[in-house]
Amino acid sequence: MKNVKYYLNAAFLLALLSTTFVMAAPPENTDKEFPAKKEVRIKLVLSGCELSASTNGKIQVHHESTYDPDGYQVTMEEKGDRLYLQEKFYGDEHSGDAHWKIAVPPGTEVEFNSATGDLTVTGFDGELDGNSGTGDIEVEKSKGEFDLNSGTGSVEVTSSSGEFDLNSGTGAVKITDSSGDINANSGTGRCMGKNITILHDAEFNSGTGNTSVEKPQGDGFDLNINSGTGDAILDMQGQPLVGYFEFKVHARRGDIDCPVEFDEEERGGHEDNEYLIKSFTREKNNPRYFISTGTGTAELKL
Repeated sequence: MKNVKYYLNAAFLLALLSTTFVMAAPPENTDKEFPAKKEVRIKLVLSGCELSASTNGKIQVHHESTYDPDGYQVTMEEKGDRLYLQEKFYGDEHSGDAHWKIAVPPGTEVEFNSATGDLTVTGFDGELDGNSGTGDIEVEKSKGEFDLNSGTGSVEVTSSSGEFDLNSGTGAVKITDSSGDINANSGTGRCMGKNITILHDAEFNSGTGNTSVEKPQGDGFDLNINSGTGDAILDMQGQPLVGYFEFKVHARRGDIDCPVEFDEEERGGHEDNEYLIKSFTREKNNPRYFISTGTGTAELKL
């Protein structure tokens, strides 16, 4: 009996030690501060990142990780007027998590790349080139120049101003309560704009998803709303109709839904590529609205 108890106790102790061995390590936190730089380059693999405005004119970096340090390495390196922040993994198996918080002064150029991590931006003022393979990208209360891309994640901008180039391969792309010049695209997802003020040009495109813009505002701008096979919708939300409105669809496969009588109608192309264009003008020739789809419905909502 003693031998049985000994082996049972030994087995229990071995199981406990094994369990303790595979548990995640306690978080390792790092806080660093760097002088202001012209450019910050961030290169991540699995981690997400929060990007915000600095409170003291310097670059503030907070990093935390539960990865095994034998298989995970972080580098923070200054080279002239650039700061490089990078993570690397070694080996095949990685259990844990890591997250970055980075604050930069106004006017900083930031280049962000992550294979799978999300990027969240708040209060940023500068130039941002943000890319993620599968993560989501969100920008709020920021201004500047934005080139944002995700392979399969969503891209969303709210309460911001500047120049926007927003792209997702399969995710949704959305910009709301913002102003500036906008180029928004999704390969297969929805592409949306709501309560936007356009300075010069705005374009919303989707290959197979629906595309819609609600309550566009501004003066003398061009707005293009396009979908390859989905619906393309302009929703004026009760605003007066002023400007030039043009609807274009595939002549046999697309539809036009408009409660306003058209001034002109024309057909172009030939055979399977024949298209139909209908248009009307109210009060003056601008702003100009172009709503088009191949096989969906081009629609105006009042």
